[in-house]
Parts: sequence; structure tokens; C-alpha cells
Amino acid sequence: MNTISIWIEYKLVNNPDSLKIEIAPEDYFEPLDEDEDPDFNNADEEYDYDSVPKYFHAIEYIGCEISDVEHTKVTILDERNSIEYIQSETFWNKGEDRMIMTQTLGKEVNRYDMLLETLINIKPKTIQQVKFIIENNVPKYQEQIIIQTNEDGSESILLENVQKQESNNRLSKLGVSV
Repeated sequence: MNTISIWIEYKLVNNPDSLKIEIAPEDYFEPLDEDEDPDFNNADEEYDYDSVPKYFHAIEYIGCEISDVEHTKVTILDERNSIEYIQSETFWNKGEDRMIMTQTLGKEVNRYDMLLETLINIKPKTIQQVKFIIENNVPKYQEQIIIQTNEDGSESILLENVQKQESNNRLSKLGVSV
């Protein structure tokens, strides 16, 4: 019996209407894996809201160019655990910048997180991620990460969890303009 329902809503740029698709748990999540547990019995196992998704971003499920999308929203309703999980992303600067808000709502837990990701250098592509947790309707700073894309497509973390002025000084020494 499947107790998980998943919807992806998205709005294309210059389109007044949002689109909504339902996606099956086995299409959204990675397969339940017996390699992690030798006593694994697939018949007894079910997906839940925090199972591992195949992709981190909803845009990867809908097959649109990021520059064509204004925002996405994934809603996972987990009836067995009485949890509603919502992850929404808003894009700007042709998809180079984004804000991700995650809400986990239920009887026992209400958690809100926010990640702001901005392009701070074009070549080499360098992004800044600033993470917040929202408590009592106030976003509270958690950490800052600066990530650079290498020529081979891999990524390197240049800075992690530093204050803005220190970050700007270090990035200048690395040749990244801010």
C-alpha cells in the first residue's frame, strides 16, 4: 500500500498559469536498496518523505531549461508518518540564481530551511550558498559556502562558513571578483 503522494508544480517564464504533474514514488526516489541492509526485505519496505530523491532539484524531473522556469514546488504527502514535505525553488538571472525553501510539516515537527544561491563570478563559475533555518518566523544564518566549478566540471569548495568581509578578502586573493 503506497502512502506517499508526490506532486511537482512549476511556472514557466511569461506563462500566467502554473502546471502540475503527479509523479510516482518509484519515479521520484532512488530504488530502495538492499545493499545498505543485508536483512532488507523489499516487500516490507516503503518510501517515506525523506527517502533519497533521484535528483535534488524539481527542474530535473520536468525536463525544462532552467532559464525558462520561474519557480518549482515539490510536495510530498507522507500519510504513514503524517508529514507534508514541501521544497520550492525560485529562479532569477536566467536561472543562475535561486532560492530554495524547504518545509517539513507534521504533528511532531515543523521545520523551515532556506538556501540562497547566487552567481558571484562567471569565469570560473563561482557560486555562493547561504543557508538559513527559520525559527519563530525569523531566518537565522547557518552557514556560507563558496563553490567553484573546475574546468573538468567537478566542483571545489573555496570557502566554508566564513563571515562576509573575510570571505571577500579571501576571494580577492584567489582572483575571484565580488
